[in-house]
Amino acid sequence: MPEQLLYNDIRKTEDKDKSLPRGDDRHFPFDHVLGPSSAIKEAYFEIVESPDTNSETVLVALSLDEHADQWDFTTDNRGIILITYDDTKGLTVGSYSFAVELIDQTDQHYTPVRGSFEITADIINDSETAPYLSWTTRADLTTDIAALEVEMIQMQTCGNFSELTVAATGGSQATLDVANGAIFTAADNIRLVLDDGTYEDDVVDSVSSNELTLTGTIAGEAAIGNKVRIL
Repeated sequence: MPEQLLYNDIRKTEDKDKSLPRGDDRHFPFDHVLGPSSAIKEAYFEIVESPDTNSETVLVALSLDEHADQWDFTTDNRGIILITYDDTKGLTVGSYSFAVELIDQTDQHYTPVRGSFEITADIINDSETAPYLSWTTRADLTTDIAALEVEMIQMQTCGNFSELTVAATGGSQATLDVANGAIFTAADNIRLVLDDGTYEDDVVDSVSSNELTLTGTIAGEAAIGNKVRIL
């Protein structure tokens, strides 16, 4: 290898290769020779696609100025960069290059470490791709299911409900056929459980035997046996 030029006999650039599973949170420690944090004016970390061309694409850029909470210089001659999930979650698996550059209080530039940076596949990932739910979607869905279970328990244990005897097709339908229309009266606020697990609220306009005419229309589909209860 060619001899490395030095600025002041101690500022060397260390060549190190790094690897990171895409979307992981990791600490990236590195050594430098500038001493305490007060000696560091600016700091930059970048992962680039093609450092050997004049049109390299910067994939990750973390500066001390804009991402101070991801840098730690509390130990003399030691730096730590926090690479977060959001920094690499969208990167394509592959091999890239990285460098850390520091600027001292006299505006001298210093690259303490550089090398290749491999992004490996995330076996478990927060993906919206079917048939998998993202962690966020799954958490929201779990909350919705829990609320629906409470609703169903209430409908099963209370006496002011009946069941559909004719399926509701949704759309412009404004009537419901129930097993026991006698418990309903005009102006009742009702709730109908739909086939997709959600429910619709409406108001009874009139009751004729076991047929409820609503003031609005049912938008979703509800099968025979689905519950209708008075709120």
